[in-house]
Amino acid sequence: MAVRIIDKDGLKAKGINLNDSTIWRKAKAGQFPKAVKIGNRRGWLEHEVDQYIESLIAARDVVAA
Repeated sequence: MAVRIIDKDGLKAKGINLNDSTIWRKAKAGQFPKAVKIGNRRGWLEHEVDQYIESLIAARDVVAA
């Protein structure tokens, strides 16, 4: 499996439109994947972001049941 790294635009494409401080705060609290620094840029591992989205769906389904 190839590791894909997505940037902030990639997060937005997946429907995650959080500002930088909210992302930082959630990552620090363990509620969002931590960014990977590559050079002077940062990105997120796509599979971790997908797991985050799946956890939101699972939490929604538990509440709805």
